[in-house]
Order: sequence, then C-alpha cells, then structure tokens
Amino acid sequence: MELIEIKNKVENYYAIDMSDRNNGKRHSDARKLYVFMARSLKYNGRKDKIVYQDIGDLIGRKHETCIYHNKVANQWFDAGDHEFRRDLFAVFGVMEKDNKEILRLDRLRLVYDDLLLSIPEGMHDEIMETIHLKIESRKWKSNTDS
Repeated sequence: MELIEIKNKVENYYAIDMSDRNNGKRHSDARKLYVFMARSLKYNGRKDKIVYQDIGDLIGRKHETCIYHNKVANQWFDAGDHEFRRDLFAVFGVMEKDNKEILRLDRLRLVYDDLLLSIPEGMHDEIMETIHLKIESRKWKSNTDS
C-alpha cells in the first residue's frame, strides 16, 4: 500500500484534511491512525519501516510530531482502546495482529453496541439470562449429537 493511499483512506474516513492546522481531537486522532498505519504497513515493497520524516512531509508535520502520534497510537492499540480499534477496523479492516478472539468480539461490538444501548435498563438481566440459556442449550445439543 502506498503512503498516499493510507493518507487518503484516513482523510476520507474522518472527512478532513490532515494537513490543516487544526489541532482538534478529530484531526489529532486521524493523524495518529495515519502514522500508526504508515509505520505498521510495509508499502511499495519496502522491507524496512518508512521514516517519520516521509510520513510527516505528506501531512505537513515534523518528524517529532509523527513520533509522538505513533507513540500514543501504539499505547492505545496495546491498551485495547475501543474507539481506536473501531476506527482502525473501519478504515483498514485491522483490529489485532494475532488475536482472532478479540477481532471477533470487536466485530460483534461494532454490530451490536447501538442495539444493546437501546435496551431499557430493567431488561438487561433478563436478556443476559436468555442468552446464557441459549448458549448452554447449544452446548448441550452439540454434546448429545456427538
């Protein structure tokens, strides 16, 4: 993947221009995602990671700023920051490097978060019990089928 492609994908997702002199959260988060992916992906056949100066030149930022954005983005990624991983998945289809269970859970969260938040508070226990019973019945059924 070319560096310009990474930049364009991030800018399209956030609907911003990262080279703007805007330091708001949206622009800052976009830059973090861009730098994180630019450093993570091998693009254009390179074996080594792209240097911060090249990353920064494309968005009008110094290499020190890119180092900062990458450091914070890596902290978010390692901590499992839900918002960062959601954006990472939405833009690039990437969630976790090697953890398929986390990937599966995060895909479920993307689909069901809004639905779960719309459930009236008094119904949470009842719904969880129903889900638990369905899971147990499937386990029982699969054990009896074998």
